[in-house]
Amino acid sequence: MKLTILVCTLVLLSLSVISVMGQGWKLTPPREAKCSARSELGICNKILKPVCGDDGKTYGTECLLCYDNKRYKKNVGIVQQGECPGITKQFKSF
Repeated sequence: MKLTILVCTLVLLSLSVISVMGQGWKLTPPREAKCSARSELGICNKILKPVCGDDGKTYGTECLLCYDNKRYKKNVGIVQQGECPGITKQFKSF
């Protein structure tokens, strides 16, 4: 009986870890955006290089994430280069 409970617990734990990884969640902490005085003023390159913020939103560039942080007094970090996984996507316009 104890062995059955142990096996079931291990299977459920494994499935939950696989589920979290499948949703694109990262186990590493977000990195701080590299912001400059220009990016905080919104003077950004118009070439899109999306980044995924730790708020679950996709930003058109790291510069635009910096601008958003400054404008709204936030401290969003970068989880990964590229779009955020899932449905929640928000490109900031230039």
